[in-house]
Amino acid sequence: MELPKIETKRLLLREIAESDLDHIYAIYSNPSVIRYTGDTLWTEKEEAVEFIEGAHEGLEEESLFGWCVELKETKRVIGTCALFDCELEKRVAEISYEILPDYWRQGLTSELLPPLIEFGFKALDLNRINAFADSRNTASIKLLTSNHFKNEGLMRESWIDSDGCPVDEHVMGLLQREWLA
Repeated sequence: MELPKIETKRLLLREIAESDLDHIYAIYSNPSVIRYTGDTLWTEKEEAVEFIEGAHEGLEEESLFGWCVELKETKRVIGTCALFDCELEKRVAEISYEILPDYWRQGLTSELLPPLIEFGFKALDLNRINAFADSRNTASIKLLTSNHFKNEGLMRESWIDSDGCPVDEHVMGLLQREWLA
C-alpha cells in the first residue's frame, strides 16, 4: 500500500523520508516530546536512521502507517503521527502523535487527528483504533476524548518512567461505528 499525503488547513502529513533524519532526531531527542510516551530519549542519530527504516518496513508489511507532520507554510517537519501495531485482518491499530513543544497549544494535533482517524477507518477499514495515554498527559486525554475516544480503563503502573516513577495509563478506544455516528 502506498502512504497517501494528507493535507489539512495548516499541515501536510507525508511519508517519512531519509532527508528527514535531522528533524526526526530533533523530535525524539527532545525530553518534553517523549515525556509521556514511555520511549527512551534518543542520544544518537543512528536511532533516527533505524526509525526511518522501521517506518518503511512497517509500511511494506502494512503494520505501521507513519507520517511526518510538516507545516505547510514553512515546510518544516514539526512532528510525526502514525497508526501502528496494525493487525488489518483483526481490523485494529493504535494511534500516536508527537509534536515539538514550540508548536503545542496551537490546535495542530486537533487538526491532524481527524484525518488520521478517517484514514484508519476508511482506507484501512479498521473497526477499532486504540490509544494509550499517560494519566499525567491531560492535554492528550482531552484531545482523544474530543475525538470521541472512550476511556475504557486505567492500567495501574503500566510502566516506569525515566525518573523511576510508576505511570498509570488510560486505555482509550474508538470504534468505527462511533466515529461514523
